[in-house]
Amino acid sequence: MTAKNQIVGSAAEIDKVPIISLKTLTSDKGTNTHHVFVTDEYGISIVFTEIKSKLATNPAGLQTLIYLTAQKENPPLFNAELSSLEKRFSHQLEIHYLSRHANTLPGKVIIQETLEVVINSNLCCDMLFHLAGNETFVEPANERLRFLGIKQNQISIQKFNNL
Repeated sequence: MTAKNQIVGSAAEIDKVPIISLKTLTSDKGTNTHHVFVTDEYGISIVFTEIKSKLATNPAGLQTLIYLTAQKENPPLFNAELSSLEKRFSHQLEIHYLSRHANTLPGKVIIQETLEVVINSNLCCDMLFHLAGNETFVEPANERLRFLGIKQNQISIQKFNNL
């Protein structure tokens, strides 16, 4: 169904005017899907490749990266590349960096706060979450998503055993 400007002459004609919603404006290619990538330094190489692919093949899609880095002092892996992509695709890509010390497990509160911001500010019809990284990071992130009401069929998981 395509959108047209229509002039309605009477109250009886109002029922004949098609209602356009976000679902109507999306195509079958998933252009109105918001992909949220949640990763640590173990999964960033996989996620980086996926983000680049989605930016290249879906110019209307949105991508958010939530990236937990091991230490604040060292620049994160792919830092220069991610900064370049975020500048070039500022209307499509948003990056949230979370840092933790090497001797602590990722805090559920930090992950949950960031996920809440991304979920609550979403304007797309569909959201898909891609979790990748060490299992000590992925499991709590998956729990937080489920706690926030995200269905398991909206979440894909790639986890690595403790390395």
